[in-house]
Amino acid sequence: MIKTYPRSLPSLVRREDTVRKDARERRKQRKEEEKLKKKEEIRRLKSLKMKELRAKLERIGYEGGKDVDESEGNPHSILSITLLAV
Repeated sequence: MIKTYPRSLPSLVRREDTVRKDARERRKQRKEEEKLKKKEEIRRLKSLKMKELRAKLERIGYEGGKDVDESEGNPHSILSITLLAV
């Protein structure tokens, strides 16, 4: 019978190479950050578009005979916000 010894010495054991694993993690994290930035940008653009549409509709309503006092009671009214800011 031949006596054998386990390869438990650190110099003999192949070192663990995690370069690819680390690169995958970095790429995954970068993609998630890009996705969040894109969602925030879309949310910002949608909000801006809605503000523009509301302002346009209120301007049309104001020029069409809508009373300004009616919109002052609505806290979400763009016209009331712009009147308060001036």
